[in-house]
Amino acid sequence: GASPMAQAPLPKEGQGPEPLGTPRVAASRRVMADEQSGPPSDNLFVTGLPLELQEHDLVEVFRNYGEVVSTRLLPGNNKLAALVRMSSLDEAEWLVENVNGNIPTGLDVPIVVRFAARAKGQGKGG
Repeated sequence: GASPMAQAPLPKEGQGPEPLGTPRVAASRRVMADEQSGPPSDNLFVTGLPLELQEHDLVEVFRNYGEVVSTRLLPGNNKLAALVRMSSLDEAEWLVENVNGNIPTGLDVPIVVRFAARAKGQGKGG
């Protein structure tokens, strides 16, 4: 009898499935997180907000989690985003870790919270 190994020809290089053991999920999640958020800072980029939300509503929501320094609504097509600056990096990091993907106090929809990407050309040097 022929050995079972001989029945499956090896794929040529550049074809066939990726090698086993590639941590696909972890790697792609990591990349997504890095693409979507800037470096850790006290400035947060928030999306998924209800369209009718007013700036004072936004302050009320985030005041539950720390001291809000400033907010700015960024209306778009059929969606509302905002920049929220917290008084400390700790507060901002806590929000990204705990509120992102969840429904915060004062809202009835889950929101996305991530670090705001810094504008290109700023923050260099020093």
